[in-house]
Amino acid sequence: MRDTTLLGPWVRRFLLEHLIGERNLARNTQQSYRDTLCQLIPFASGRVHKPVDRLAMTDVSAEIVRDFLSDIEVCRGCSVATRNQRLAAIHALARFVGEHSPEHIQWCTQLRCIPYKKTTRAVVPYLDKPEMDAPTALVVFLEGMQRSWVHHWIQDQARQPAACTALAQDP
Repeated sequence: MRDTTLLGPWVRRFLLEHLIGERNLARNTQQSYRDTLCQLIPFASGRVHKPVDRLAMTDVSAEIVRDFLSDIEVCRGCSVATRNQRLAAIHALARFVGEHSPEHIQWCTQLRCIPYKKTTRAVVPYLDKPEMDAPTALVVFLEGMQRSWVHHWIQDQARQPAACTALAQDP
């Protein structure tokens, strides 16, 4: 890599070498990280008024990343979980660059200091013993009802020919 100050070559190495070659991440994770960078790079480019191919590493500052994350939540209407997922991708890029380029350690540190937002976790409901037994009891009850219904239907069918025969014989 000739120019270590440009963002483009780092993004390429991150996506091709690191995510696929070194980490062997799942395809969906690779695409999610790629999509994050596809959103971040034009956002940063618009903020610093530079073309995408001329963005330097330092152009994507912590302030711009915070603005980007805020934009995701406010303008795009994404959840905090989505914001945190985007931030995880940005942290991974910063960590990768910091590991391979000592001159960008300060940039890496600034980006990695951006905190995740707290989210509410869905409460996993647990069933008590009677609640666990209720569906089983219902199935047993319904099977009994079905057997009873079938039994009555068979009896009714058995009675009908006799009734029809009795009616046919009465003059």
